[in-house]
Amino acid sequence: MHWLLFEPGGQIGEHPTGFGQLFIIVEGSGWVAGGDGRRVELRAGEAAYFERGERHSKGSDRGMKVLMVQIADLKLSASAAAERS
Repeated sequence: MHWLLFEPGGQIGEHPTGFGQLFIIVEGSGWVAGGDGRRVELRAGEAAYFERGERHSKGSDRGMKVLMVQIADLKLSASAAAERS
């Protein structure tokens, strides 16, 4: 897990993820974009997930605090999937 602070106008340019990445906006607002560069606006309480190897970028026009959780892969076990049915 990592805490990130984006100052107004701050961004992380396009790059591939080395891990599955859950990007949770804790305070403020910002955006994420996939490899196509199309921005999706997010605000506090919302999140985005990037699969391992996915090209993406992120940033904020007004500033935001983010909790970023990196995981090897996000897959449901057979028992967890059965419980959801």
